[in-house]
Amino acid sequence: MPGLSAALVDARLRGRAALSREVLARGLAAALGAGLAFWAVSGIWLHHDPGGPNYPYNFVCWTLAFLPGFAALLVGGPGRPA
Repeated sequence: MPGLSAALVDARLRGRAALSREVLARGLAAALGAGLAFWAVSGIWLHHDPGGPNYPYNFVCWTLAFLPGFAALLVGGPGRPA
């Protein structure tokens, strides 16, 4: 799971225990949130416009798809600066 891997790396870089409940919760939240977001924007891969890609729309879709994973990992938790 990429979300859990990112949470483990984040914990390691911050000098925290790698296998803690917070790390596992953040990794699970990142994986589930990003998975749901990617599913929500999956139309950018499945339904192609005849005139070519709509780059601003695709940029917004990619941003929304990655946002839950990054938010779960980067938003400050208890005793951790935001």
